[in-house]
Amino acid sequence: MSADRIYAAVVAALNDAEELGGPEGPAYVDLMVRVAQECAKRCGVAISHVGRERSADPDVLDLMERQGGGFVSALARAWSRADSENSFRLMAAFGAIYDRYAAQARSAS
Repeated sequence: MSADRIYAAVVAALNDAEELGGPEGPAYVDLMVRVAQECAKRCGVAISHVGRERSADPDVLDLMERQGGGFVSALARAWSRADSENSFRLMAAFGAIYDRYAAQARSAS
């Protein structure tokens, strides 16, 4: 089953919980908190796997620190100190910036 189909099924199940006489008020909030906790747990597992597959290249981080502006330089310094989970989070949030500098690093070598 594709990721898109699984996602659609999960969203449909959440919609069903709202529309088919599911819990209301505090019980609904409790349900959503439990769903969020399960998602966070599973995301942690995914982060540990993906983080090993795509970690930041130290040469790219060095280029970011040397040639980037204040924000990009600070980002590179933080990234170089990040564990795999936080590195994944940085890649998710700032992957476009990283990819731009990675392309520069490839063309320079």
